[in-house]
Amino acid sequence: QLFHINREGEIHTAPEDIFDSYVKPPTCAVIDATSTAIRGLSISSHELQNAADIEVVWGDFCDIITCHIQASEVGILITYNGESCDLKWLWHLTQAPVTNLSIPSS
Repeated sequence: QLFHINREGEIHTAPEDIFDSYVKPPTCAVIDATSTAIRGLSISSHELQNAADIEVVWGDFCDIITCHIQASEVGILITYNGESCDLKWLWHLTQAPVTNLSIPSS
């Protein structure tokens, strides 16, 4: 979920600020048994096999950010139970040596 704060310190959020999407794993991906047990997803799960590639999902994610956060605002990303997974992977995706993915700056 995305909250945005304007210069006056007002916090804004709306249902359309929620981004929830699966990413199709690469063919070499491995999902361990513990992750499958927690999330109920495996490599063969239809949610993952029918999902879009990371480039498409990342573009949609960035569109949400740029649509709802103006240059004078600050965005806060909220993930539910995501400290060890979602935010960690956002960091890895944007910091990898050959990545073309980045979080919009404004």
